[in-house]
Amino acid sequence: GDNRCISGSWRCDREGDCSESEDEAGCVYPTTPAPMTNDKCIIGEWQCDNYPDCSDGTDELGYTCTSDQFKCSDGKCIANSWHCDGVDDCADSGDEAGYTCTSDQFKCSDGKCIANSWH
Repeated sequence: GDNRCISGSWRCDREGDCSESEDEAGCVYPTTPAPMTNDKCIIGEWQCDNYPDCSDGTDELGYTCTSDQFKCSDGKCIANSWHCDGVDDCADSGDEAGYTCTSDQFKCSDGKCIANSWH
């Protein structure tokens, strides 16, 4: 509504990114049963999705990242494509640490690698 653009992947992700959450309007979420935590039921797809739906965060604990994910030091799983992409996705920036830039990347003075086209 405010003419701001967001990534298409943010649509229907259960998080209002637009000023009036219109990116979540009309979304249909699966209704797979999931465990109860603190007397709150959540759908199965919300478990281990890197977004704490339970007040104590237990829906995000005790799982292993898949082969197409990078595991942050705090246990959070992010997409492999987010690893060393120049954006801090882990709380401790561990997904960007110790990375050597590729030939199609520019290395900033802070050590981050960005696409040559962004330079």
